[in-house]
Amino acid sequence: MPEPVDYLLWGDSHARMYYKLLSKNSHDINLSSTYYGMADCQPLFGVFTSKAKNRKQCSELVDYLSTQLQQGAAKTIILAARWASLASSVPSPGDNSLLSKDLFDYLNDGKPITFKAALHRTVAQIRETGAKVLIIGPTPEIEFDVPNMLTRTYHLDLKMPLVSRSQFDQRQSQVIAAMKEFESKSGVSVVYPHELLCDQSQCDVADGLKALYTDDDHLSDFGVTRIMPILISELENLLGRT
Repeated sequence: MPEPVDYLLWGDSHARMYYKLLSKNSHDINLSSTYYGMADCQPLFGVFTSKAKNRKQCSELVDYLSTQLQQGAAKTIILAARWASLASSVPSPGDNSLLSKDLFDYLNDGKPITFKAALHRTVAQIRETGAKVLIIGPTPEIEFDVPNMLTRTYHLDLKMPLVSRSQFDQRQSQVIAAMKEFESKSGVSVVYPHELLCDQSQCDVADGLKALYTDDDHLSDFGVTRIMPILISELENLLGRT
């Protein structure tokens, strides 16, 4: 069996937005990595959603990944997703105010399961393999396409609209409450991107003429650079590199 990689990043399109720079930065400090992801495919074991576009493919990917982890494929698993799409009573600020999807449990006759229960089960299953877990928390979602708005405001000599921190807190309350429960658990760490993107009143979407987002919810490479130092630091801590 090949040597396990130092970390495996698993998630949806929000995980993919981190992987390019994370893999580059971690390679520079001799960390090996791999990525498992699919758009609209949540990094949770044994669940499916009410509005899945690719339920069969997602299930097959998760089953395959479960087998790989049981065989010791990675020392640390990083989980990243658009978490509020699975756990929020508040519609998304963009995307036509979409509501969160319902989660159902493959392991319990398709009965409803909460996001918190599914996340706890996933983390427990990963820890049983001996791997550690790094959870990347939610990214602020924006009610407009950031690059387009930045271009419009520049040409019209206007200011960018403010993005309320309180809106983020309301939208993500269930997600953050679930993740806070892992902060004291051995072998598990949580990074909160909003702590580097927001102050107490508002969240940044641009720095001068550089957009921190590629649309209304995915960070640009420039945006990811704000999160990268703490990601690398927490990853090294879990791997015992510091």
